[in-house]
Amino acid sequence: MGSQTSINILPAIIYERENPILFIHLPCKCFHFAGGNKTTMEIKWATAENVRQPKGGLILVPDAPTDYILGALDPKGLGQVLVEDGHWAKFLPEQEIQRVSDGDTYMCTAYSDNNVDEMIHKRKYGFEINLSDRFVGVGSGNVRGQGNSMKAPAEFKRKNGVVMEVDCPITRDMILDQVYAPLSAELLAKGKENLNVFDNGYLSVAGTGQTVLLEALKVSPIKVAIEGNYVFDSSGKIKNTGEGQYNHAVTLFDYVKNESGYVQEWWIFDSETEQFLRFSGSYAFISPLVKFFSRKTLKLLKKKGQSAICLKHWSEPALIAFSDGAIPGGDLFKSIYGVLHYSELPREDVDEWPYPIKYLLVTNLSN
Repeated sequence: MGSQTSINILPAIIYERENPILFIHLPCKCFHFAGGNKTTMEIKWATAENVRQPKGGLILVPDAPTDYILGALDPKGLGQVLVEDGHWAKFLPEQEIQRVSDGDTYMCTAYSDNNVDEMIHKRKYGFEINLSDRFVGVGSGNVRGQGNSMKAPAEFKRKNGVVMEVDCPITRDMILDQVYAPLSAELLAKGKENLNVFDNGYLSVAGTGQTVLLEALKVSPIKVAIEGNYVFDSSGKIKNTGEGQYNHAVTLFDYVKNESGYVQEWWIFDSETEQFLRFSGSYAFISPLVKFFSRKTLKLLKKKGQSAICLKHWSEPALIAFSDGAIPGGDLFKSIYGVLHYSELPREDVDEWPYPIKYLLVTNLSN
């Protein structure tokens, strides 16, 4: 998420990205969370006085019964507990922009989906990636001026992969005609290639009560549907309007409980309006979705009749070849994968290299 937009209203969250401590400042309270990051980031809550209202971009489509069991690449992986207490604030990604020079992209369903995957990646691997929102939005059929369904971006990514923001960016000086230009064949091919790098899937959450949402937060941040009209209650939190116009998708990433153990506020990031919001604990979210996102185990390639071992470059149509140095390549990879025999390595024997060898890595280190 690009240049930072700050709202000069307290309370605020401040954390140091070089210092693995997150400070959350609330009235009379300061919470400390562990988490490794890179730069200083300040998050300030929107209030009734300065809130920016969203245009929305969610087209509601009823969940199919199969959404609870299909669409997830690995249901067991989806059930993996990543954050036991459900507090994902320390894994927030960089803020990005959803609005360009001549209007809103209406891609809230794509942005919120990528936000979830980026946070999961940061939790699992300790560093940030920035997925292209335009690639997912355009690729999944986002309708200009209207939006998309909750499931479409996740399903597109499951089948067609992802690319990085640098490969398919959105910048503030772009116009909507540029944003909605068809994706090139090269970009679509790169997304397919990245299916060899990343596993991703999704699962609809069966329920919307506090207990269910808290359990879901153990697995991933939650992509939720909300009413696209921010109305504040007397305590400064967003409440339901009573109109039932659910037309916006956002990321639910954290919460605060009261002394009785009841959630008194949910923490939301709205990528469209580039602001953080506190929703009432009694807010009625709908269509919650959890995600699965993981890096695949590297598969080794070996050409029949040759001893060389190669890896496919993660983003290029090229191979990385390993040459024996102080330690033989076979020993190196047996150590990485924790196997005793060369035959146990996750390798594929090929008649011809599927891509040219572009890089050579010698397994030799000097002290």
